[in-house]
Amino acid sequence: MKQMTISICLAVALALALLLPQLSMTYTTTQHVIRQDEIRPPCPSGIGTGSAFDGTNLWYSCSAHSTDLYRVGIDGVVTHSYRIDGGLGALAYDPTRNGIWAGWGNGTAGTGVVWFISLDAGKHLVGASLAGRVSEGIPCDLNDGLAYSEQTGNLYFSTACSRTIHRYAVAPSSSPAVGAHLQDILLAGY
Repeated sequence: MKQMTISICLAVALALALLLPQLSMTYTTTQHVIRQDEIRPPCPSGIGTGSAFDGTNLWYSCSAHSTDLYRVGIDGVVTHSYRIDGGLGALAYDPTRNGIWAGWGNGTAGTGVVWFISLDAGKHLVGASLAGRVSEGIPCDLNDGLAYSEQTGNLYFSTACSRTIHRYAVAPSSSPAVGAHLQDILLAGY
């Protein structure tokens, strides 16, 4: 549970760093901003929704644009861009399968759709496949929170208009797929 909490916190912190307000910040050890540089966001709509780190690169998603996935070096330079669905939501890296789980954005496949994006050994995209659809208590058309637990093999989803985290199994199959809905976690005191 502690590892899942840390993973979720790191994913949220990275997403916020990429989304708010598209500024690069340098901090002192006391966390005071000492310099801000404007960086142009890769999403023309200005609405990025997900970020993940594969151990080498950052990945960034756009919720409402035909180019919806960007690979970014740790220096902030976009090295590749892709079209998966015309809008992706949250992202989570899966080191077991060397790929990225991607939730729904405003893409063509619709609300609740989950993609698995396969990477090669050099961390280049080699394919994307529809991994399934989640439906339990999904009130929003935008997935803005996603985490993957390597220990349990579960996926955790949340949306912008809910205080619930939905837990799903990853189905044991030759291609990555979303399995059964396991439970909901209601965030108390939120």
